[in-house]
Amino acid sequence: MHEAASTIDARIPRPRRSTVVWGLVLVNVEALFVLTYLAITGRSPDLAFLLFPFVWINVGLWALIRTDPPEAKPRRKRFAIVLAALYFVALGFLSNMFAPGAAFGSNTPALGFDFVMYGPQPPGWSPYALYNGDLIHVSLMPPYVIGFAALSYLVYATLLDAASLATVGLVGLFSCVSCTMPLVAAVITGAVGASSGGLLAVVAPIAYEGGMVLYVVTVALLYWRPVLRGRSASSE
Repeated sequence: MHEAASTIDARIPRPRRSTVVWGLVLVNVEALFVLTYLAITGRSPDLAFLLFPFVWINVGLWALIRTDPPEAKPRRKRFAIVLAALYFVALGFLSNMFAPGAAFGSNTPALGFDFVMYGPQPPGWSPYALYNGDLIHVSLMPPYVIGFAALSYLVYATLLDAASLATVGLVGLFSCVSCTMPLVAAVITGAVGASSGGLLAVVAPIAYEGGMVLYVVTVALLYWRPVLRGRSASSE
């Protein structure tokens, strides 16, 4: 009984002490920024809207730091890089991070770059960079840039970790639940970002809460990759 219990306990992922310490420091700093924002502006945004960027940023940074892609042949690395890049672009377009320039019409800023240091957006959503061109509009908000970069890096590692390229081709990748979940999250939050008026007030809390849950579950599934690897990763 004691041996069996020890075996089960060893399989339970446990965070490193350094991860817990630095995580608490980061969360406290972020909470200070949010409280300062609320005190200065007097605004009262929905809690899900306040939490969304920090959940994506914190989990994304953790995934980028802790993910260690396995060694692979140069050909497989090139293949994985191309698919991960396409995945990042797909997430960007579905979330409105990338969009055709004409799609935003007269409400867009002047052509060129703009860096927004502050504004009505709470901490986590800003600062952000904008580019508006004739062909494309780019909105680089921290949660999406870091979150999608983390997901793409995890997809890259997943492809390298596969037994062969045939097991995780384009069809296999996008039929995998853990890979398509962030696409769903991007559609949800992207649709909210493009909404306005009464519709936004109704669907925003649900959309942002759903986006956070889908994102965290996706990162967990891609990081430990239980289906592709058939084993648990070492605990972090």
